[in-house]
Amino acid sequence: MNVTSVSNGKSSDVKTIALRALPEAVTLNEERGMVTTTTIAASWTMPSGIVEYYDVFCLVGDPSPVMGNPSGNLTASCVNLTMPGDDYNISVTAVSNGQRSETDTITITACKFIP
Repeated sequence: MNVTSVSNGKSSDVKTIALRALPEAVTLNEERGMVTTTTIAASWTMPSGIVEYYDVFCLVGDPSPVMGNPSGNLTASCVNLTMPGDDYNISVTAVSNGQRSETDTITITACKFIP
């Protein structure tokens, strides 16, 4: 982008500045059909624009690879959770060209173990 300032009818030299747009943030939803005693899962719709990858973070457990389907919905999970029935957080950030979107975090309750 070229920028010029104008004051009292006089213009400054033209300066060129580079702009990088942040990727659009995702909005997470609980994926109830995939929640078990040791797994929670969240889904989101692919945001507009270019996303190179999604950074999935699980405070407890291990993140699974992001899975997609033809309708444009994406899903990620936290697996190997330690306590059935506890609340767990999963966070997702869109990344493109080294720029990170705002992170969305959702709390999901793992299924209780019923013997």
